[in-house]
Amino acid sequence: MKTKILLICNKGRTRSKYLAEYLRKKGFATKFGGISKSAQVKITKNKLDWTDKIVIVDGKVRKKFLEEYGVPKKEIIMLNVLDHPRQYPREAQEMINKVRKKFKEKYVFPNLRRQIDKKLK
Repeated sequence: MKTKILLICNKGRTRSKYLAEYLRKKGFATKFGGISKSAQVKITKNKLDWTDKIVIVDGKVRKKFLEEYGVPKKEIIMLNVLDHPRQYPREAQEMINKVRKKFKEKYVFPNLRRQIDKKLK
């Protein structure tokens, strides 16, 4: 049986979606969503009941998640991946002004892969 992983970010449109696709290709069953009221794909009780593990992409999202849902009886894997250029080199800060997608492909997505691969060995 595949391990079921719920991936959570703020808006449910970039980091959690990307990681869900990445981990699905590695053989995991995945769902994703955002914690924000304006999230494109929202976290639901059904998703929380379904999952074996929860991956939260950063500390701010973790704080909001715990305030909203309390401490679940599931393993929580914490990452520290912001999708803001201040976390990355100066080149990233300049890139964000030009093309946000390229910034995410060069900095955010590789950072997500590195961190989740370490946690899910």
